Order: sequence, then C-alpha cells, then structure tokens
Amino acid sequence: MARSATPRLVNALRVGYYAFLGLGCGGILVVVGVILRAVLALHRWGMAGLAGGLIVLLVLVALVLVAAVWQVLRAVVVAAREKPGWIPPSSIPLNREEQGTMYAWIEALAQAGGLLPPDRIWLAAESGAYVYESDHGRELVLGGGLVAVLGRSALEGVVAHELAHFSAGDTRLVRETQDLRQLMAEVASRLSVRGWSGYNPFAWALRAYHYVYALAWASHSR
Repeated sequence: MARSATPRLVNALRVGYYAFLGLGCGGILVVVGVILRAVLALHRWGMAGLAGGLIVLLVLVALVLVAAVWQVLRAVVVAAREKPGWIPPSSIPLNREEQGTMYAWIEALAQAGGLLPPDRIWLAAESGAYVYESDHGRELVLGGGLVAVLGRSALEGVVAHELAHFSAGDTRLVRETQDLRQLMAEVASRLSVRGWSGYNPFAWALRAYHYVYALAWASHSR
C-alpha cells in the first residue's frame, strides 16, 4: 500500500544524504592534505632521518583514508549507474487492449470519485492491493486473491481507497524517495561484499546514516 511522509522530512533526508557524502569525503581529504603537508614540512626541516618512522606512519594513514573514500565513492557511483527499476513481485501487467473491460471499469470508478486513474494495472500473486508511481506513470497492483474473494462493490471500495493515494500525493512522495532508498540498498550491498569495508570508518558512518534514514522513514510512514 502506498506510504506517506512529511515532505520536509523527505527533502531533508534526501539532501542530507548527499551532503553527508560530500562533507565526509571532503573532510577526509582535508585530513589527508594536512598529513601530506606535515610530511613535506618534516622533509623541509631536515627531520626526515629523525622522524622516518613517523613519516611512514603518516603516509600509511593518508593512503588508508584515500582508500576509504575511494571504496565508498566507487560503491555509490556504480550503484547509481546500475539502479534497477522496481517491478511488483510475482506479477504480470494487464494489457489494455486485452483487458479493456478492467481498465474501463477502474477508470469509470476513478472518474466517479474524482480520483486519478492508473496508467497500468498489474495482477499479482498476493492477497492485497497497492499503488505506486514509476517512470511509466501511476501503477495499480491487484492481488489475485483479492479479486477472487471480494464481490464487485467491496472490490470497488478497495480500489477507490488505493486510487485516493494518487490524488493525495502519497505515491509521489514515495517515488521521490524510492530512488534514494534503492541507491542506499545497492550501496550497502556493494560495501558488504568488500571484505575490508568492515574496517572502513567511512563505511561505518554511511551504514549508520542508512539505519537512521530507515528509522526516520518508518516513523513517518503508514
């Protein structure tokens, strides 16, 4: 079923994610710059021999920090490029030409209630119904069990309730956050397959943000 959330919260979380990535990467690179300046200063002051061990340690720390940033940025960029579209699980789209009666019935129901009709209808191996928005427009998913069990009037009530989410703007908010949630899931998946990401403090912080985002979204959804 479609979910709703406070628009300000949605926008803040979206902007916050990219700001978090930018500030995190920028902050780490600033630290790397400070380390390199310190190494150059030690050389300039003729202390390379006395502080050889310290210089090696500083260079290693700088390399680790650069690798940490690279690992996270690479996961984000690759995930953004390969972001998949969402398809209702175990479902088939109903062709308008073949199922014209179904489309006409639902569109008449929407018109009678002053609601927005779906652009596509799916039949799913589920017992419920829900709506969402995609690049193809407004989508309505009807569970086969629901269609088989409910009478016409009861089914009309369920469909009308779901279509109301389109007019209320709920599905638009969900779509605005869906890409970000998919990106977060893909980034988390790519980081999890990298063995040494468990030692990457930037990856820890990013996972923590994902967790906070999930909690905030859940607390403002229904």
